[in-house]
Amino acid sequence: MTAPSDVYFFATCLVDLFLPDAGLDAITLLEREGVRVHVPQGQSCCGQPAYTSGQREEAMTVARAQLGLFPKADWPIVVPSGSCAGMMKHHWPQLFAGTPDEAHATAIAARVVELTDFLLNTLDLT
Repeated sequence: MTAPSDVYFFATCLVDLFLPDAGLDAITLLEREGVRVHVPQGQSCCGQPAYTSGQREEAMTVARAQLGLFPKADWPIVVPSGSCAGMMKHHWPQLFAGTPDEAHATAIAARVVELTDFLLNTLDLT
């Protein structure tokens, strides 16, 4: 598999609010490996805090706001948080099941990859 030349970077609300240097360092790692990193404006949260608190409607509202951020269907979505990547990859399809956004959420979920997984298994960085 050839490494992609472009990826989306979903910074997560935690990185954005509390650990911005970690997000910048992750982007530096990706760019050092020749990957062009695109950070969509308007991203906020994957919805996990609300989802794990049992607030499905609030989680869906927050997650739905992210669905339009990744229009290039062949670009992976790299997420520097295992729990946020897990939410997007595994719980978004369940969260949106039976709604008009189900197919879109499922398509995005298939492109989500956690940062270290991407570095190791896609870029073969050791």
